Amino acid sequence: MEKNSTFDVIVRNIVKKEVINMVYGNILSFMSLGPMEMIMIAVVGLLIFGNRLPDVGRSLGKGLVEFKKGLKGVQDDMEQADREIDKDTNHSADS
Repeated sequence: MEKNSTFDVIVRNIVKKEVINMVYGNILSFMSLGPMEMIMIAVVGLLIFGNRLPDVGRSLGKGLVEFKKGLKGVQDDMEQADREIDKDTNHSADS
């Protein structure tokens, strides 16, 4: 069995990277959207969902407010637990 030279290993790694870039680069360039495609998608979306967009926006807003309230509640609980731990630690250190 012949031992691979450093040059061979470097060349193989470069070739592997180039092949991966070619394959994934082609896939990503196929999936990228230009400004005209985005405008067309927005127009079709407005035509299909136009009359329901205010309701969707309202629902998303309410959901976001509820999510923030939930996060605030968790944050308050964590701060309260932290204060209790500090209080217990300080109380036991004083004794």
